[in-house]
Amino acid sequence: MNTIKEILIPFNFMPSSKKALVYALNYINRDEDVNIRALMVLDRKINETLMNDYQEDFQKFLEPHLNPLKKKPSLHFDYGDLTERVLDNQKKWNSNLVIMGTRGDMDYGAVLATRTSHLVLEADCPVLSIPLICHREDQEPKKIALVLGHEEIEDKNLLLTLLEVVRHFNAKLYVLTVYPDQIFHDAEERQIDAKNESTLEYYLEHFYEAHTYKKSTDLEEEIQRYIKEHDIDILSILPRNHLHRGKASKGKLTALLTIHSRIPVLALD
Repeated sequence: MNTIKEILIPFNFMPSSKKALVYALNYINRDEDVNIRALMVLDRKINETLMNDYQEDFQKFLEPHLNPLKKKPSLHFDYGDLTERVLDNQKKWNSNLVIMGTRGDMDYGAVLATRTSHLVLEADCPVLSIPLICHREDQEPKKIALVLGHEEIEDKNLLLTLLEVVRHFNAKLYVLTVYPDQIFHDAEERQIDAKNESTLEYYLEHFYEAHTYKKSTDLEEEIQRYIKEHDIDILSILPRNHLHRGKASKGKLTALLTIHSRIPVLALD
């Protein structure tokens, strides 16, 4: 059963936002009843003439992609801070998924404060970031990786969203757990591993393919190496900056992965 019925896409006619929209259009099957809303957030209000021009340009961009769709995507306007307006409208529309394009370090080098990474860290809903340098928007993902740390999976229901994405593409799900050197597989970690393994097997069904354990002092480098070695199509992560029971992180790794990744990153929150 498909529970992703409402998709929100921050949109501004830049190449990165167009790529995100195309990715969303390709995600939808011919027989799926999914509503896509593109949200254009502006600094100040615009007149009706300019608004109509934007609507016309939006429809022209959509034309080559509309044939297999049951519902036409719609363009909406709002004003103010991008992250605030996206998150407010996500709640208003009850969007199940936000898909956002990013230029990543093509724009900002090592600076963490890209709009996409900021949105990912602030959102309390799944966010799929699509890097401009990704060349797989027309290909169905066959391998999806989930990255775990050394903590127990707290919100297990987030795996249902991951399951839906994996099932949608009939993809294989690979899991990578990375430990810092100093706490690699002690007794407590083995107990957490056992719990996580049971959770993964239960929630991810037969799509769950394999689990790899690594230790490294550079988590991002280890993850990027794994992506390349296993030819992963989508990277999924469980950001820790919104945990309720455990100690929340500041989201640095999430931001780094969002900015530097060359493949789509699904942040499950």
